[in-house]
Amino acid sequence: MTFLSFAQNFEDIVLWRALSDVEQGFYIDVGANEPIEDSVTKAFYERGWHGVNVEPVTEHFNALVQDRPRDINLACALGEKPGRLTLYEIDARGLSTNAPEIANRYRESGRLYGEREVEVRTLADVCEAYAPADIHFLKIDVEGFERNVLLGADFKRFRPWILVIESTEPNSPVDNSAEWESIVTDAGYEYAYFDGLNRFYVAAEHRDLKPRIALAPNVFDRAKLRRGHCFVLDPEVSPDAHRALHDTLAERERALAALNDELAAVRAELSEAHLNAAHAEAQAMDLKRQLATLQADHARQTERLAQPLVRIALRLHGGSR
Repeated sequence: MTFLSFAQNFEDIVLWRALSDVEQGFYIDVGANEPIEDSVTKAFYERGWHGVNVEPVTEHFNALVQDRPRDINLACALGEKPGRLTLYEIDARGLSTNAPEIANRYRESGRLYGEREVEVRTLADVCEAYAPADIHFLKIDVEGFERNVLLGADFKRFRPWILVIESTEPNSPVDNSAEWESIVTDAGYEYAYFDGLNRFYVAAEHRDLKPRIALAPNVFDRAKLRRGHCFVLDPEVSPDAHRALHDTLAERERALAALNDELAAVRAELSEAHLNAAHAEAQAMDLKRQLATLQADHARQTERLAQPLVRIALRLHGGSR
């Protein structure tokens, strides 16, 4: 059966490969964002799973409530300890954060954001309140607040089989896992896979899952991407539009080839001009040398011819005294 993927970076394909034999499994999604677009859990929900979605942004929380009636949806943030915290709501989906230093970066780059206080719970508290004995995977995507979330976990009591943790700085490929990785490895989790955005870890007692996770999504996963995914060409585009696009690309390729031909011709002309200039300069230098030789010969001959005339002039001059 074909697996329909919704996740931004194919995380759900990797997770399904590892957990496809689990029926009606359970997940916890911290920083769930939208219930459909780029969702790591949507495909699992469609296959009978359920879980907990933690999402403090009101717009996304309301969408989760509408789309996920079987799930437990929490309008809060997670942190090291319970309380209240400032949420910086950035003017782009998926970038809101509880980390003030991240918010400052966005402000310096010209992005707008609002600030409001939100409730903070701990991951241990959420697990205590809602999780069954088996948590099949925990996904954390909190825009620079990963360490704080992990510090609020109790991995001795609550042990998700698989952890999926965003491990790059927000909106950047720069790895930040050094800030928090020791928390999960010290808790008995083993690194399994990095997909360019997230790091996957497996609980030591479920290390048999590692070989299933350690491969990138591939043709043998028999997956396809949802309509509207950033990697999918919209199938609703008409054949005429496809042909027009093809014709436009072909025309541009021909124009580029013509420009390359013109460039090659200009380069050839310049090369020939350089050769001609070098040849002309060599000829000029040779002519200068010939002229200098002629001038020297002329001076010597003039001096030789002038000597008898000088002697005659001296005699005549002497005779007239």
